[in-house]
Order: sequence, then structure tokens, then C-alpha cells
Amino acid sequence: MGGMGGGTLTPPPFDAGPLPSDGGAFVWTPLVDNTNLDAFTHVRAFAPGDVWMTATVSPAAIEHFVFYAVDGGADVTVFTDDPFVDLELTRSPARVYATTATEVVWCDRTDGGCFNPGAWGTAFPADPGDTLGGLCTDGVRAYGVGRTAGGSGALFNLGATSFARKRIFLGTGPLFDCWVRADGVVIASGTGRLAYELADGGTYEVDVTAAGLSSPASIQWTAIHGAGFTTFISGSSNQLVEVGYDGTFTVAHSASQRLVSIAGVHPLELYAGGGTALARWNGATWSPAPPIAPRFRLLDLSAANANTYYAVGVDDGGAQLFRGRR
Repeated sequence: MGGMGGGTLTPPPFDAGPLPSDGGAFVWTPLVDNTNLDAFTHVRAFAPGDVWMTATVSPAAIEHFVFYAVDGGADVTVFTDDPFVDLELTRSPARVYATTATEVVWCDRTDGGCFNPGAWGTAFPADPGDTLGGLCTDGVRAYGVGRTAGGSGALFNLGATSFARKRIFLGTGPLFDCWVRADGVVIASGTGRLAYELADGGTYEVDVTAAGLSSPASIQWTAIHGAGFTTFISGSSNQLVEVGYDGTFTVAHSASQRLVSIAGVHPLELYAGGGTALARWNGATWSPAPPIAPRFRLLDLSAANANTYYAVGVDDGGAQLFRGRR
């Protein structure tokens, strides 16, 4: 399917309220001293001071951890032999999910289970050979996206002991990331295509085509995020593309580096970053933002609220966590 009606559809009313910030520049503070950790790879935050990360440890990055930094304390919770490919939080119930390609580890934040390695659960594929590439949430439920053993794109429900196919998308190939729009529609990104699961259970796939995209069928759209009905994807073309509610696509920003992460909580302000590049959305346009630090290579970005962001990646001392505050 190539679109949803030629640009005639408009989203239903969505009141995000005023932007709860003045839009001023962030002051970024490193929170980690030199460490033997190779990199912090993913980050999510329930609130300022309640931050969860995945990490790899050197040498050879043979172990992979879930870390927390809560109320000034920090420690390891669980670890695996395989690299984590994504991290996600649900709010009600408050849970942490981290996934490798073949298993999801999860915990209940509310009852303190996240601080007890023995209280973490593990979910494996209900269908052998299925793999995960990314996670997303509507705040209550957590979903995974990836591929079936046969190579088709798939949306998964995450359960306590298994992740099971919810929808199969025959025309997408592996899916990398997903996002849940304000109306409950799940949008998943793949190579050259997006896959949709509608609130009524219907599905469709759409080619990502727009003026300014070169060889669009080969672009891997590895990140998707938004707020309300404002949605953006980024990937191997080093571009940010707006995903219109009407099924159209617009190149919104071109960067010098791949923007691996998009974050934010309000449709009038989002950030995207990767490597040393950072860009800001002001509700109308994207523009370059000052880098977090000259030698910091950003791997993931997350907003605790409109005035506190966290960024993880690598600097000269190894793994690094930055806090951005206004």
C-alpha cells in the first residue's frame, strides 16, 4: 500500500497543553567517572533521578548489563551474554523491559523487584526462531517488533515468560523499532517501509517515499518516535522524515551523521541525535542543536520530562551518561 488517501486526512483533536518549558538550551552534565564499561547503549527514565540503562563491558564487550541510577545510587541488576538491542518502560504498571534478539528480561519497578536480580523475569520466543529488534509501549502494554523465523516482519506481545506474534507483515522484512501513536495505532519501521496495526486490529504496510530520499527502498528506518500525532523516523540516510497522519512523508532534516535516537514528550519539542550530532524540533522545523560534549558519541536519548533529558554513549573514559537540564 502506498498511502492513506493523498493528504486529505487530518488527525483527531489532541490537546497536549502548553509546552511545559521555555525551550531554552540544555546544560549537559556528565554523571559517570572513568569506568571499565565499554558503552552505555540504551537509556529510559521514569523521572529525573530514576534512570535505567543497558551497557556493555570491555574487553571484547562479552557481557551486557542492565544498570540503574536511582536517587544518587547506581548498580547492576541483571546481565546476559548477548547484546541488548532495546530498552523500554511501562508506566502502569511500572516495569522495565530490556531485550536481546532472543530474550526479554523484565522487572516490576513498583514492588522493588527491579533491584533484586532474582526477581527479574525472562521471556523467550513462543515460536522458535523469531527474533526481536526493538520495543515500544503505550504506557500500559509493551510490544516488540522484529522478524519471524521465515523472515517476515512481526509485532509481538510481551508476556511474562514468552513473546508471541501479534501481527505478521509479509512485505516488510525485519522490523527495527516501533511507536504507539496517541490513538493507539502501532507504527513499526523497517527497510523502506512502515507497518501499521490500527486500533481496531486492522493492518497495512506503506512504502516510505518522499522528495529528497535517494534509493528509498533500501533505507533502514531504525528509529521512530513522536508525541501525540507528530511522528518522525530516522535511519541509514542520515535524515529525519515526518510521517504524516494522512500517509504522506516529508524529509524534515538532513544531518551529517546517522541520527540513531529520537526523544521527547511534547509535540512542540523533540530531540534527535547520533554520534556528535544533535537536532531540535520546535513544532514546525528541525534545526541543529549544540553537541552534548565535543568527544561524546551519542547512542541513545530519553526524556524524563520536558526539562530533563538523558543521553548515553561513549566518551574518552568509556561509557558515559549525560543529564541535560534547563
